[in-house]
Amino acid sequence: MVNPNKVRLMIKISSFEKRNKKKLDNLTFFKHDYVGFNVFLILLGVSISLALFFLADLGTKFVDDMQNFINLDFVHIAGNYVSILIIVLVVYGVIGSIIFRRKYNASVEAGDKLEIMINKLRKY
Repeated sequence: MVNPNKVRLMIKISSFEKRNKKKLDNLTFFKHDYVGFNVFLILLGVSISLALFFLADLGTKFVDDMQNFINLDFVHIAGNYVSILIIVLVVYGVIGSIIFRRKYNASVEAGDKLEIMINKLRKY
């Protein structure tokens, strides 16, 4: 005979896996690798965005004053850009690591719930 409680639990496990697929997929990584890779992607995106912004800023300075563009203090401008870049990268790095650690911890909790349900299923 088929145990109806066992079937209900199997359906519950299946729907839980379907709802939490992304969280459970995160468990294939170690915590440090998951957080580090995602923070790296954030910092790469921020760096590219800021580089484009800085190029646009230089372009506007060039268009605004073509005659005195060569006389600009590029070392001072580059120092400002680098300091802005460092501050923004640190802020985004810290915030990104906090967010992705929380996401990974939520994945671990989902994995623990799934493990509890699977252990209940084994008892039948």
